[in-house]
This record gives sequence, structure tokens and C-alpha cells, in this order.
Amino acid sequence: MLDAAIAYAAEGWRVFPLKPRRKTPLIPKEQGGRGCHDGTTDIEQIASWWGQIDDANIGLATGIESGVVVLDVDVKRGDGFASLRSLEIDVTGTLAAKTPSGGAHYFFRHPGRRIKNRAGLVDHVDLRGDGGYVVLAPSWVNDPKYPAWCGPYEWINAGAPLLPLPSVLFEEEDKAPRPAGERHEFGGEVHPIARVALEQECAKIETAANGKRNEQIFKSVAALYQ
Repeated sequence: MLDAAIAYAAEGWRVFPLKPRRKTPLIPKEQGGRGCHDGTTDIEQIASWWGQIDDANIGLATGIESGVVVLDVDVKRGDGFASLRSLEIDVTGTLAAKTPSGGAHYFFRHPGRRIKNRAGLVDHVDLRGDGGYVVLAPSWVNDPKYPAWCGPYEWINAGAPLLPLPSVLFEEEDKAPRPAGERHEFGGEVHPIARVALEQECAKIETAANGKRNEQIFKSVAALYQ
């Protein structure tokens, strides 16, 4: 488990420990655990976690920081694959894993804009985006309450690329016209170059088309941070 967790972190995937044979975070909230927000690529932290509990399962914090969005197809209570076909998207070729119950996880490249977690995207198909997580191979689930759903997570096509997230899976954007707001001037001591950069990005946000403002805000914040 430790070797696998380190390998994922080396790819830039933010991982964190889950309870052995379970899908729930190892570190409880009362002990400072933050669930998927504990996800990290810090090798020392990862080695410390799995050094204490070497059979802890591996959780992947999905979202922009890991660069991954996952389509979670469930078959425990219905035919998620039939629902997936109704979306008319091509999942062949992208990295995929088999879940213990016979479902699947399809991994896509994060598009760089906020992607909400969406339970019930269609029947028995969920989207794991920013603030979500999935279980990674070679984790093993062994819940005595559900013996038919026990077993390992296994890669179907290890080494396959992350294909771009299909646009049909993007969060729906607010298409309503936005009211004109008051523009505030920047006060205090600001470096001239920083002031120009900030004004340019604000102008991009102000002129963004309806339905594209959130995407532009994200791009502008990322540009200013860099």
C-alpha cells in the first residue's frame, strides 16, 4: 500500500489513508482529520501514515489539485452502465478501474475549472470532482454487511492516459444575465506591474460572456497567483 501511495503521489495525485478494508477516512474528525482535504503528495507524510498502519486503504482526493475527475459507475442497486450509455459519452481509452462490486471508475483530466461533485448525475452514476474522493487500487474492501460487494480495486488498463473530461459532464452554468456591479478601486501601496495585471484580469472577468464568468474568475485567480 505504501509503495502504491508513493507512486500515485509521484504522479501528482493527492492521496490520504482510509481505514483498512473500508472506504472511510482513517483519521477521524475529532482527531483533526479533514477527509479528502488531508490528501497530499508529501512523501514524508505519506510514509508516516502508512508506516503506522501499513494496510490502510488509499484514497484519492479528486479535483483540480490532483488534476483528476472520476466518473463513478455503481451496480450495487441498479445498472449504472445502462445509465452511463444514456449519456452518450465515450469512456474507452481513458484510465479505468474495476470496483469490488463490479462497477467502474473512469478517470479524466480535470479541465481547470470548478467541477462539482454530483451524486446521481444519472441513475447510479456519480461525478467525483473538487472536494470528492475515490478509493484506489490495490485497496481492498471487506465489509461483512455486504459480502457480495467485497474484494479489491483493480486497474482495468493500467498506464492508459487521462482523456479530457467530456463537456457533457461539466457542471451546469448559470445562464441568467448578471446585474452590473460597482467596481472598486484598489487602494494602498501596490506595485505598478501588479496593479496593471490585476486590472487586466478584472477586465477579463467583467467582459466574460454569460455562463463563462466562473471559468474566467478561476483562470484569472490562477494567473495572478502564478
